[in-house]
Amino acid sequence: MEMSARSVRDGVVLVSAYHYFLSFTSLIGVVALVIFGVLPVINSGDKNIAGMLFLPVVGIFLGLVLFGLLISVAVGIAQYRNSSRILAVFLSTMGLMSGFVVVMGSLVVTITGGTIPDWLALSMIGMIAVCLYALFAFMDLFILIFLFNARVRSAFYDSEDVDPEIV
Repeated sequence: MEMSARSVRDGVVLVSAYHYFLSFTSLIGVVALVIFGVLPVINSGDKNIAGMLFLPVVGIFLGLVLFGLLISVAVGIAQYRNSSRILAVFLSTMGLMSGFVVVMGSLVVTITGGTIPDWLALSMIGMIAVCLYALFAFMDLFILIFLFNARVRSAFYDSEDVDPEIV
């Protein structure tokens, strides 16, 4: 099936909007880490604040880095930058691989959270994690297939400044 220029443009806008959405969710995660990870530790008055703040601060740092990457990809994709297309392919591939680890991690944390696991809660958390992974995996696969399409690649390559002497 051949893609028209309009469908390429619409797909690029959707991929850019998806990366804006992911950057927004990353920023929400950073805010949640500040509210639920940093503020309770600061207000606790414990003497080992540095040790208790280490993991939330690392999570905040990684969330802000991810936010910056996703925003730069979203802006670059909208401007047809090939480097942003390649970074979007990398982020989609990492999303496919890391999603499986997140699903397994959520199940392990739920199982080991108490002495006797609540199997109803375990099954619900597992089901929610698997459904969310399936949704994001579908989106990542769509982005990979779309960005590797020959017509889309040529749209990104044609938009770059090419020296007329080389062509």
